[in-house]
Amino acid sequence: MNLTFILPTYNRSNDLVNLYKFYKKNKIEKNFIIIDGTNKKNIFFKDKKNYFHKPKLDRRERIEFALKKVKTRFVCLAADDDLYIPKNIRIILDKMNKDDYDVGRGITYNFYLKNKKIFFKRKPSSIDFNKGAFNNLKIFIKKKNIFFTYCIYKTNFFKKMIRKLKKLSFTEFEINHELFFTLYSLILGKISYTDKIYNMRQQSNTKVGLAILYNYPLWFRIKNFFRILLMISKDYPPTQKFNFFSIINICNLKFDFFPRKSFLKKKFNLILKNNKHKTNNKNTFSEFKIVKNFYKI
Repeated sequence: MNLTFILPTYNRSNDLVNLYKFYKKNKIEKNFIIIDGTNKKNIFFKDKKNYFHKPKLDRRERIEFALKKVKTRFVCLAADDDLYIPKNIRIILDKMNKDDYDVGRGITYNFYLKNKKIFFKRKPSSIDFNKGAFNNLKIFIKKKNIFFTYCIYKTNFFKKMIRKLKKLSFTEFEINHELFFTLYSLILGKISYTDKIYNMRQQSNTKVGLAILYNYPLWFRIKNFFRILLMISKDYPPTQKFNFFSIINICNLKFDFFPRKSFLKKKFNLILKNNKHKTNNKNTFSEFKIVKNFYKI
């Protein structure tokens, strides 16, 4: 597999061990570079050459550190509470290799754990984006809550994004990196979409990236959105038409442009409250069985 997973982690020692064992079982543990920002070193990884204990580095610095060690053509920034499906990752990589895509995506499901039960919900970001910069942005603004943070990237493409983000402070990075990855991919990336479940994301209450942005006033969110667009537009090929002001015409600059509360979160709360989520025979899918086996449910 010509792919390296960069896995920044913090204060999730037990979960990290279980995650590593899961990937070892699937024979891809050597494809991971684990960067642990926890104060205490995880003794389970003391003999693992792909584990690095870096408590003095912030999240962005840990990503930059790991990126220097990546030698594969593709890279993926992985979350420490996600499960990637190896067999479907390989299908995405084959497609990216064949047609030289910058970004590879598939279907993502969120899941909740409650009372020894798992609730699944397909994310709205599980749609095809390959319509050109202008139309991609229209879809992004219409759908909301779409991010490309944990996609598979061509390594050189991902490095370009990280270099651009060096201009931001640590706080600005934490607020904006998910939005930046998404808009940069939509505007400048050649995006591959595969109709396979490749990522199972555990929904948490930790507010990072776009979730942090929801807590700020509307003027701040709009300012950030256009600031990111301006950063990206400087990289747009001069031979192609890109009318920045035309984007303003398709932007809904009302309060719900960046809602204070995530639409997904509201949906999940209703699901958990009513306990009436329809599974549509999801229990028969191998990907869902993988999650259940991982949590022994």
